[in-house]
Amino acid sequence: MDLILFIIALFIGFLLNRCILKQKISIKYLLVEVLNGLAYVLLYSVYGLSIQFIGMAFLASSLIVISFIDFEHMLIPNNVLIVLFVAGVMFNILNSNLTIMDSVIGFFAASVPLFLIAIFTKGGMGGGDIKLMAVVGIFIGWKLVTLSLIIGACMSSVIGIILLLFRVVKRKEPIPFGPFLATGSFIAMVYGSRIIQWYMIL
Repeated sequence: MDLILFIIALFIGFLLNRCILKQKISIKYLLVEVLNGLAYVLLYSVYGLSIQFIGMAFLASSLIVISFIDFEHMLIPNNVLIVLFVAGVMFNILNSNLTIMDSVIGFFAASVPLFLIAIFTKGGMGGGDIKLMAVVGIFIGWKLVTLSLIIGACMSSVIGIILLLFRVVKRKEPIPFGPFLATGSFIAMVYGSRIIQWYMIL
């Protein structure tokens, strides 16, 4: 089943590349397909073949698209976010494991802190990042989206410091935050419940 799922995910990854690259085959082409395949296998190991799996798989594929576009162009397309918003609302209606209130709170739980950061830093946070965490919150609820933000912020800080130390980027040079938020979101989707349980027993 894992092999079949991986093959299906590779095909979907091929379709995702049409959204991202629109050019001849490159290493990024293969990377997108492999990442999508691995994401589906990991999600299946957690959620099985269920409504939750379908919703999380759709979100994971969207996060891959968003990550590559943001990394290349320093923006998160509104059309992808709109599709995610509509899909998130539909997913919430069909998913009995997530309450409407959890999704509503999730919509604001990570997006509002990012919005406040954008205000106080006068543009230090992109609007796409704010909207991204809002729609992710609809899918996974306030607990996991809060965890996503924490993981993404920590990863961004660590990687940013390393890039500065090795002079890969210059001070105050913008680094796309979307890929870190997407990675944090995926980690929360797969391991979030375990991380929260581990934290609660400390």
